[in-house]
Amino acid sequence: MCPMRYLACLFVTLCVGALSQTLADEPPQPPPAPVPVPVQSTPVSSAPPAAVSTPPAASTAKTESPKQVDVEAQTKRLRGQGYRPETRNGMLLYCRKETAIGSRFESKICGTADELDKSAQNSKDLVETIQRQNSMTPRGN
Repeated sequence: MCPMRYLACLFVTLCVGALSQTLADEPPQPPPAPVPVPVQSTPVSSAPPAAVSTPPAASTAKTESPKQVDVEAQTKRLRGQGYRPETRNGMLLYCRKETAIGSRFESKICGTADELDKSAQNSKDLVETIQRQNSMTPRGN
């Protein structure tokens, strides 16, 4: 075969590969989780039914405390980092298994969301400090 034929085959192969990636379907999205609707019980009283007033269910379902929304956001973010929520002694901890460098044994790392955030921030600060020091250090040729 001549070199032009090799180039033509290579070009066709590359085009087919590129087109297959662009025409590939997106993976199906998981269905959204059902939102639990709180059940309100009406108190039994001797008053006529018109006198009992209950707030509409739609307004109570939409009002979530900011703390609950914050905990859900933290849980989602930490799950993305590989942590799993666990409850120990009434405290919510996030744990994951890590393998130490040079070892094959896994160890379980646990902490609260605040502790893990502080640890991540300390790591970022340490990296920035080392990078600043290296950029200021003169290098010899």
